[in-house]
Amino acid sequence: MKKVWLISYHLEGVTAGPSVRFQRYAPFFEEKGFRLVFVTLKTDPKLPDTEQKEYFDIIRVSSNYKYFHNTLFLAKSLIKAIFAKDKPSTILTFSITTFHLWLMPLIKLRGLKLIFVNTMSLHTTYLKGNSILASIYNKFHHFLYGILFRGLNNIVNSSNALTAGFKRHGVSSKKLKTIYNGVNNQRFKPVSETEKIAYRKKLNLPESGKIILFVGLKVERKGILDLMESWKLFYKNMPDHYLLMVGDEKSSSSDLDYNTHWEGIKKEIENPELHIINRPNHPAIEEYFYSSDIFIFLSKKEGMPNVVLEAMSAGLPMIITEFEGFSDDYGENGKEYILVNRDAKNIADSLTLLCKDVNLYQTIKSNSIKRIANHFLLEKSIEQYTELFE
Repeated sequence: MKKVWLISYHLEGVTAGPSVRFQRYAPFFEEKGFRLVFVTLKTDPKLPDTEQKEYFDIIRVSSNYKYFHNTLFLAKSLIKAIFAKDKPSTILTFSITTFHLWLMPLIKLRGLKLIFVNTMSLHTTYLKGNSILASIYNKFHHFLYGILFRGLNNIVNSSNALTAGFKRHGVSSKKLKTIYNGVNNQRFKPVSETEKIAYRKKLNLPESGKIILFVGLKVERKGILDLMESWKLFYKNMPDHYLLMVGDEKSSSSDLDYNTHWEGIKKEIENPELHIINRPNHPAIEEYFYSSDIFIFLSKKEGMPNVVLEAMSAGLPMIITEFEGFSDDYGENGKEYILVNRDAKNIADSLTLLCKDVNLYQTIKSNSIKRIANHFLLEKSIEQYTELFE
């Protein structure tokens, strides 16, 4: 059984995102002969340094630096992989910077594959301003990033749109791989109206009216403020329906203004006249998809969010914004989803249209399910990853 190390700064307590996706992949990797090992930050001294789960292992790395936490954690993890007695055949990482260039020769000497799994549109760090110093620094930094990216064995992007930044750094097409986030369409699937009502009863949700579902962290980047403004407009004309918000709350250290807004939003949510249902994240999240009629996703920046694909697989017609990192891999506007601009009235009108136009609703529902079946199945993603590991 070959070992594949996945370096992920966040693992403990994480309920969504790429590390959760790879936990779902782990049993399928094991069937193919690859044991996944998560290398993550040791967040609690009481936790063991190593731990064996059913389908993957965990190595926890202590990294209590005051500054550059993620960068120095990754360096320690890479050094650990380089000198490990039971060395991995492949290292996956969700982040990498020019600081790690000095480790690249050692990684190659040890015969390790290093693959960067990119989940967002590429942003490299440059100095602002038009000074000569900034210009020289930025050119040099761009040059170093080019060396870094071209030195990796592969760069995996979750959508075709995310490859553009790496091409600008001279990375060859052979090294750039697009592997979509795989969806288990046996778990995220359409259900009958009878089944929908049964799940609503189970989750203590309203049995009548349409449920418009949002799933994700309740943070500003996910478009929560836009969602609330558009819902208040929509609800004036469509008062029999419900907004269901499922996900964890997270305060932002960099956006204290949003934190204040969110406290105000929570008070609005408590108003029963608005028909807003606020729930925490749920381990059987598919049950909320089964209970709902429409999915809404107004995020500002993403790679290829799992919830979008899961909603499509479950046959929920979707209202979505063209976020940074958006890709036409999802299909076409008006066929697989309805694309809206970040305007409350436009969003509210689109929701109203989906609720009233039965033909449009059924068309998008059918096309979404087919799109997932043809392009985004879990089995295909597993196959593409294992080809890189071999």
